[in-house]
Amino acid sequence: MFSAYNFFADQSPWGLVCCLTLSAAHVVVGSVIFDLVHWAAHQSGRWSNPILRGLARMHVAHHQYFDQRLNFNSSYSSRNLLYHLQLELLCQVAGSLVSWQLARVMALGISPPANQDIILALLFFVIRSGIVAWDEGRDSNHISYNRLPKDPHSVMVGPEYHALHHIDPRGYFGSMIRLVDWWFGTAVTLRGRRITITGASGAFGQALLKELGQERGPSIKTVHFGSDWTYDNYHGLEDTLQNTDILVLAHGSKGPDAFKANCESAVAIIDTFMRVRKPPRSMLLPEVWYVGSEAELHGAWTDDMRDYTDSKRAFVSFARTYYEDEKFIYRHIVPAAFSSRMGPAIVSASWAAKVCLWWIRRGARYVPVTYTGMALLNYFRFQYWVNPIKLSTASAECEQPSGAELSTPSFSGVDKIRCAINNSKSLLS
Repeated sequence: MFSAYNFFADQSPWGLVCCLTLSAAHVVVGSVIFDLVHWAAHQSGRWSNPILRGLARMHVAHHQYFDQRLNFNSSYSSRNLLYHLQLELLCQVAGSLVSWQLARVMALGISPPANQDIILALLFFVIRSGIVAWDEGRDSNHISYNRLPKDPHSVMVGPEYHALHHIDPRGYFGSMIRLVDWWFGTAVTLRGRRITITGASGAFGQALLKELGQERGPSIKTVHFGSDWTYDNYHGLEDTLQNTDILVLAHGSKGPDAFKANCESAVAIIDTFMRVRKPPRSMLLPEVWYVGSEAELHGAWTDDMRDYTDSKRAFVSFARTYYEDEKFIYRHIVPAAFSSRMGPAIVSASWAAKVCLWWIRRGARYVPVTYTGMALLNYFRFQYWVNPIKLSTASAECEQPSGAELSTPSFSGVDKIRCAINNSKSLLS
């Protein structure tokens, strides 16, 4: 009979560490096997296999029990426990047994723990399922939110991430880690979302517009500098931004107006978006995507790129604030040079757009679109070196000029945003 006391007493420190590590690995593999079955169940419309269709019918009780509004429906509690919970436990046990056998095969002469590692893994799954059944199907991954909080994790799955699967059952299949979502690219929702793009006439904007157009179901609008907005007036964007879920800022310039194009206008448009956006019917958080540059890391190679580089670097401190904002999801896209009107390069804008969406489909909020590796290095600068600057903090010393009428009621007006950005330069220097 398995004795916890004898198990711990008989193990050397190294043997205990090895056993616990293997047990954790078996648990993770078991959860991934369930995630794969879970994914297959949601693809039942694509399969003619009656077994897969049967799995889908078993799993649907779980979504009836915890619905798209993140509400529990107690009338489906028994079906959820009878069908879904048992299916989940069966997949986890089978997956952990496969992991255990693989570990023994791969030991290559190293004596593995007798059976304690798999016993611990199976005990974990059985005890967890018992606790979930006792609580009528409620566990740490199923929490009823009135307002969905931002997911704080990147690898592990918590209640915020799993709630996304109930809101959008076409994605977010991970139950413990996100491996299956990384593999299938199901860690983002684009279908049914209202997307607004600036800079759609540029090389990257055109390419991204084409790639997004191939997605199923998003509603895409483009807004244009000069007709919908100018550097002094953002009123023309308000009607569109009111009904926008994902704002993509792909406009930019390397000319004399680089600072206004790459930094000032981006701050102003994001501020306008957050101010005027109407509450959506979906519980998904709004998103902002901004197209940065590897120049954030390496600086200007030539004098004619200095204004462009300085403007991109100036925006990064605001980007770090947006990155941590709890009210929306900010994605910072960092492409290497691609062929455009700004100059030739070894890759096309189409390649950059495809790579960008490849990362975003896997949930990336920092999006390295690179063939040089600099965007990967820039991640550490972005994450750990750059100091976030809030617009309200940077504008604390700004005052509205007496008698002046501001052209946009955003935050405290365009003039105040410009003053805030100028103040941010001094804070960064």
